[in-house]
Amino acid sequence: MDRSELDILLRTVLPNAEILIIKRDVELINKLFTQTGNLSSYIALQLIPYAALIYHEALEYINTKSYKINIQQSSKYNIRDIRNKAKFFDQRFGQILQSATNVDILQHNDFANRMKYPSLINWNIHDNLGIYFTSDKKIIGNTQYAAWVYQDENLIKKPLASMAGFEIQNEEVRALGYDIGNVISNISNSFSSHKDFMTSAVYPPNLQIYANDFNTNRCWTNTAEKYKPIQLLLVHILTSIGFMLML
Repeated sequence: MDRSELDILLRTVLPNAEILIIKRDVELINKLFTQTGNLSSYIALQLIPYAALIYHEALEYINTKSYKINIQQSSKYNIRDIRNKAKFFDQRFGQILQSATNVDILQHNDFANRMKYPSLINWNIHDNLGIYFTSDKKIIGNTQYAAWVYQDENLIKKPLASMAGFEIQNEEVRALGYDIGNVISNISNSFSSHKDFMTSAVYPPNLQIYANDFNTNRCWTNTAEKYKPIQLLLVHILTSIGFMLML
């Protein structure tokens, strides 16, 4: 095969290979989102920023080619913004700790306000962090990470006098789910003519998930409060590592 023939082959094969990679990634994410059983809700929350990253990059690539996919956003949560949460550890250390602290305060307020006896709020006896882990003790999810995903990072990383207005709105979360499903549907339909020779594997169906709730205020002492955000950050790091290893 001479050089000109090789160039023609590459121009033919490479675009199809790129499309197949995108199609395979999107279909794998779809399988993970739609997996049934006790894993579904835990996996979906942790998966959202990674899914948004894949979808955003896929749409950016597709729209530079002959394909055109236009997604009408219905949620205030923008896929472009959500995908940046997959790059959490690119921030400066102080900003990461501030984000962790603010989300912890938000979760503290949320759980405290749900108590039937408001006078107990100051006792700090309520749990405000849920951790999900596997039978081999790998942490694969936590509720504070899930709450942080939906926050405006330009605001949440700053010292704040109040966490008012940062509550997660369920209807907006559902709208984001609709937007993500719309991306899946459009990409899958656009590339339906591209047949793949591989089937994407997902996590073992017999994997067991366990949960435990904690009171993060137990991390606080009069002399060591500065270590609490670091402990929360370590939980987020372990969550990300455990989640990726599971997949």
